[in-house]
Amino acid sequence: MSPRIYGNVWFDKPIFFYWLTALSFELFGFSEWAARLAPALFASAGLVLLYWFIIKTTMRRAALLAVVIMGTSFEYILLSKLVITDMVFFVFNCAALGFFYLGYVKMDGTKRWYLAAYVSMALAVLTKGPVGALLPGLVMLLFIMLQRNWTELKAMFLPTGVVLFVVVALPWYAAMYTLHGTEFIDNFFGVHNYLRATVSEHPKDNVSYYYLAVFMLSMLPWSALAVKALIQGCKDLRSQKSPLLLFLFLWIAVYFGFYSLMATKYLTYTFPILFPVAILTATQLEQMITQDKAAEIFCWIGVPVALLMFVYIIAAYRYLAGGSLVWR
Repeated sequence: MSPRIYGNVWFDKPIFFYWLTALSFELFGFSEWAARLAPALFASAGLVLLYWFIIKTTMRRAALLAVVIMGTSFEYILLSKLVITDMVFFVFNCAALGFFYLGYVKMDGTKRWYLAAYVSMALAVLTKGPVGALLPGLVMLLFIMLQRNWTELKAMFLPTGVVLFVVVALPWYAAMYTLHGTEFIDNFFGVHNYLRATVSEHPKDNVSYYYLAVFMLSMLPWSALAVKALIQGCKDLRSQKSPLLLFLFLWIAVYFGFYSLMATKYLTYTFPILFPVAILTATQLEQMITQDKAAEIFCWIGVPVALLMFVYIIAAYRYLAGGSLVWR
């Protein structure tokens, strides 16, 4: 029930990722492979979720391209292997927003998508804390406000959904308060949520361009094409009244803006924007393919990949030449 590090109770993150890792150890033994299993499975689930969401809202061809783009981006590959909460949190966040959008556009005329969004947010809260509901909720609210569809606020407020959220998310928090009292409240909510937002843990990283640099790094080798897609998407947003395009840009803006305002900055905080960025980038690439712009595709994808490989080769050569690795 209580997460521990070296035998000491640790209030940094909620329990869900610990449960997944413990289950993996129970089934497959204590090993590095078992420790990395949950992030790897959730990374696969994230790609399936991306493909499924796009074929529900746009075209199958764009769905395949988006899966390739997100699945081969640097940060996605990296976090699919690291034993941290972010990949699991990514999937639940993206699921919540995806389910909300399908419910909003009345994909099948039922409210089951909204109920699925409530459950997804609850699991996100159980994985990484209040931001699991705060940020998706903010995206949803702003989207409805900009669409001026106020009746939808009432439609999506479902007592059943609230009950599901409470049943999934709150029992562990209640149990932790029962076991540890104000120590849990002070550490989990005070130190690891409030203080991180107001006091920088790494003051040297608290610069305005931090997440711009993170974005360029995270989307490698698709960074250049992703920037082109975002610029083109902004132009399309002014000329088109596409609810999906507005929704994707709000998703990016809320996560990017929220974490840019926080005092503490981490490389993984804006990770959930890879989902909408991959969709926009895939749409841009699909248009270039349809228009048979081979030279332009090579310029925006081939050149960055070649440069990345060149940097990798130079780095590998210097590593070997420095004697850090001895061949026998």
